[in-house]
Amino acid sequence: MDLKIDVATGDVVLAMFERVVVAIFRGTTTVQAVRRSGQLVSELYTARQRPVLVLTVVEEFASMPALEVRMELVAYLKRVNGLVDRSAVVFEGDGFRAATVRSIVAGVSLFSRPDYPHRVFASVGAAARFLANGKLDSLAPHRVIRLVDEVRRTPPKATFMAWMQEPSSRGPLASPR
Repeated sequence: MDLKIDVATGDVVLAMFERVVVAIFRGTTTVQAVRRSGQLVSELYTARQRPVLVLTVVEEFASMPALEVRMELVAYLKRVNGLVDRSAVVFEGDGFRAATVRSIVAGVSLFSRPDYPHRVFASVGAAARFLANGKLDSLAPHRVIRLVDEVRRTPPKATFMAWMQEPSSRGPLASPR
């Protein structure tokens, strides 16, 4: 499976590669982006018929998620139970701001209680090693690092996408097609 960029805006890039869903948050995190990330997890799980890996990178200058986004993150982590093998969140940067963002993620994790390993890291390298977990069928950490670099280089393609519309009667993980 080749790298598939699903969404690329100034705020978020969502991609899939082999058995990994990658989300890179660059600016404002939206409820719609979190929902689409969950849909990608469901789509990749369905295509591969086995649990997937999730890597979320929050860049240093991404804004703090609003309360409704945090609530959607809690719902997202619950919805993907059974679909995810391991999940890693990387918060880049250091100091007070990074510590504040890490505390928000810790709170989201506490409320969602995912049934899969879900950890927070300060670097993509550490997260890649966690995702590999020494399993022979996992991606090697250096491949995950290169994957993130490639996804990061994706330029914004649009500022509005049809999937950003509120879902009508679709379920939370339904495909927007």
